Formats: sequence, C-alpha cells, structure tokens
Amino acid sequence: MTPTLPIIALLLASAAAGTAQPLAISNQEIGFSLTIPDGFQQVDPAQIPNPQFLYLFQSRAPLPGIAEATIAVERLNGTLGRHPLDLNTVLKADPGLTDAQAYTETWKTFQIQAIRGYQVSAGSRMAMCSAQVPLKSEAIQVFVAGPSESASQVAILLHQVIQSLEGESNWLTDAQSAEKLGEGAGRLAGWILGAAIVGYAVRRRSRRRQAALS
Repeated sequence: MTPTLPIIALLLASAAAGTAQPLAISNQEIGFSLTIPDGFQQVDPAQIPNPQFLYLFQSRAPLPGIAEATIAVERLNGTLGRHPLDLNTVLKADPGLTDAQAYTETWKTFQIQAIRGYQVSAGSRMAMCSAQVPLKSEAIQVFVAGPSESASQVAILLHQVIQSLEGESNWLTDAQSAEKLGEGAGRLAGWILGAAIVGYAVRRRSRRRQAALS
C-alpha cells in the first residue's frame, strides 16, 4: 500500500449549478467499475501528479461532515496475494505517515487490507485512508484524504467507494491468488504514491485560500 501525502492536496473547483450526481466510472483495461459519491468532480488527467493514478476526484463544495475531500484510484501493476500487510515496513518507507493503523475493509466476500493515518504537508495535517483491491488482471488502490478533523468521514467515504466497486478478483481460487508483485513491493510502492496525493491536495487548498484573500 502507498503512503498518502499527495492524495489529500484537494482540488476545489467552483460547484456547477444544479444537483451533483454520483459519478459512475468504468475501466475496461483493468476490468472494474465503481461509483464516486455525490458532490465530487473528476480532475483533468493533465493535473494528476503521478501516471500511476488512474483517476482523481475532488469535492465540488463542502460535504456532510467534511469541508473538502479528495479520492484517488491507483493501479498497482500486478496482482495481490493474501499475506497480511506489514505496517512497520510501510512506516519505514514513509516516515511522514503518523498515527497509522492497519485494518480491514470488506469487499464482496473478502477482507482486504487498508491503512488509515495522517500526513503533514506544508503545515497542514491531513487524514487519509487507503485500501488495496485484489482484482484479477491487476490490483488497484483507492485513497481518500481530507482535513484531519474529519478523519471519521474520510473512512466512511473510502468504505462507500469500496462497496460500490465491481470486478472479478484473483482471490476466487488458490491458483488465482499467486503473488505477482513480489515480497509486498507493490503494496509498499502504492503507499508511497499516496503521500504524493496528500501533497497535491494541500497545494490546491493553499491556492484556493490565496485566491479568496486576493
């Protein structure tokens, strides 16, 4: 899993007139679909900070219980085995991740690996949650980030996205669950990219505040 700094650098654009609708996303290459909750808009791919991120979504306006939030979907370039996440390895790779906890999310009938914690970027402390999904052709990781005071709502948003996700898993049989990433390398790389998203969100938040003052 990937540390989550840049996943929280929130892109807040002006809310469009009318009622926001959930965003239905379908990826034919990897073989999954998911739904992003009401109140989010997709970020221009040219503004995504790393090519490993397939999608980036920013809240359009304050949401219930959270002023702003960012959701990102990352490809992991391989499949996942069932071995448990080594949180100490993640923390060594990303010392900026604090108060981190490993936990499980339920996807379909599977218990999948997740991490929640905090990242500090440019003086802003952000809450983040991330979970890795064992899709058949290639695993993905879903990140959610938001203000530290809204950590519980960040976790709820992650759960909503994971529950909406459809796709075939390589965990359906023992043969399909063979690890291709090797010694957790893919998981660790994913958490490190998460730190990039937090930084991105903080930069966007700073620009929005500066614009409001000008």
